[in-house]
Amino acid sequence: MRNEWLEGYILHTKDFGETSLISELFSKELGKVSLIAKGAKKPKSKFFGMLQTSNKVRVCLSGRSDLKTLIEAELLSSLSSTELSSSAYSYLYVNELIANVIPKDTHAEDIFNLYDKLMIHAKNSQLDEISLRSFEMELLELLGFGIHFSPDTIANKDQSYHYQFAKGFVILDDTEGFSYDEMVALEEGKFHLASKVKLKKLTKYVIGYCIEGKEIHSRRIFRKLNS
Repeated sequence: MRNEWLEGYILHTKDFGETSLISELFSKELGKVSLIAKGAKKPKSKFFGMLQTSNKVRVCLSGRSDLKTLIEAELLSSLSSTELSSSAYSYLYVNELIANVIPKDTHAEDIFNLYDKLMIHAKNSQLDEISLRSFEMELLELLGFGIHFSPDTIANKDQSYHYQFAKGFVILDDTEGFSYDEMVALEEGKFHLASKVKLKKLTKYVIGYCIEGKEIHSRRIFRKLNS
């Protein structure tokens, strides 16, 4: 790989030795790329503080191995301390989700644009549950796991509807599924009109198939924080 400029977001960063960092970049051009920033932990380093999670950066990389070397970097945008403190778990979750669903070195410009749209929204508004569910639904559609509610095919509007993977929505004799009105709202993208608990359960269920049962560790962290 010749010296190449990429634009993207830092999904996560970890220490490497006493002075260096290894980061995973989600780039518009190449998808996920691992990079090493030598000496980046030193306060006088030109990379110091630049590789924080969810920072948008423009980087120049070199190297032929899977682990590229960071040569130059430009910070394009970063999260404020207020944004991080209010939505830290949400950013952690979204980044881990992206890291799990996209194989390394796989071009995924549509997914990058979706992620970029979410981050721009988060800068102007809070990254709340509705934003996350909308992101998950659009991501699943791009990955070929889209959920189609199709309320026009429902014959009995008084029943409760549950989603079964590869089958779609089926009727079950209980009140825990989606109502007809919720199905209509969800088909129209009006997620705020449906049960947040049911919708979160639905996207978690389908994402589980998408990532082949891999655990999203941020969920476990969030459960511990709220136990």
